[in-house]
Amino acid sequence: MVWQALMTLSIRRKSSDPGFGEELTISRREILEVLGWKNASTPARRWVMDLLLDLKRAEIELQTPRHTCYESLISSIKVDKITGRIRIHISEQTLALLTDEVACIDLTRKRSLGRDPLTLWLHDFISSQHNDPARMIPWAVDALRTLSGSTKPLAKFRASLKKAAAALTTCESPLLTKWRIDDQDRLVYTKTKTRVVFLPAPALEVQVAKSWHEQQVKAAQEQRERIIL
Repeated sequence: MVWQALMTLSIRRKSSDPGFGEELTISRREILEVLGWKNASTPARRWVMDLLLDLKRAEIELQTPRHTCYESLISSIKVDKITGRIRIHISEQTLALLTDEVACIDLTRKRSLGRDPLTLWLHDFISSQHNDPARMIPWAVDALRTLSGSTKPLAKFRASLKKAAAALTTCESPLLTKWRIDDQDRLVYTKTKTRVVFLPAPALEVQVAKSWHEQQVKAAQEQRERIIL
């Protein structure tokens, strides 16, 4: 959730300032506010810092037909000992994964759901699905089991899925308005709208230009590799 808070803040900055780069300057109090916390005590701020350090050690693995790429979630963290503000460096390659359209996760609602992993995962997964009721695709229970990474037998997973869906229907600001498991063993649902942010055209132009440049560099490197081989 702290990572999602950083992405939420980065998206806000990017939307208002297309020239926003890779470094986010922020306070721990601002992160807590995005998470919906009203408590910004010393233990709460220490909790945020501990999780930021965990994120610094985390990586994204991205598979392409030719390469396996590893990117750090956070490249570096600098803490101003006087002001307490934090400079968090997130690489352009990581931010580029957001492309031009981003579903904004309701972190206040998510925090109210507790700690059940499947409920939290289903919240994010359903949030990312289409807002148009006509395009809300039913999902096979077994497919959701695979996507969620669950190792439970199908019957036990189905029971857990029902509890998770019920939680998303009865929580504050419910995400699901209706749901059921149909006779084809699919989760059929309708959801409330998820806010979607479209990055402004100037930001897209910069991103496309950088992407084109990177493609040219990569092509040149591959050409040299073929010549050497």
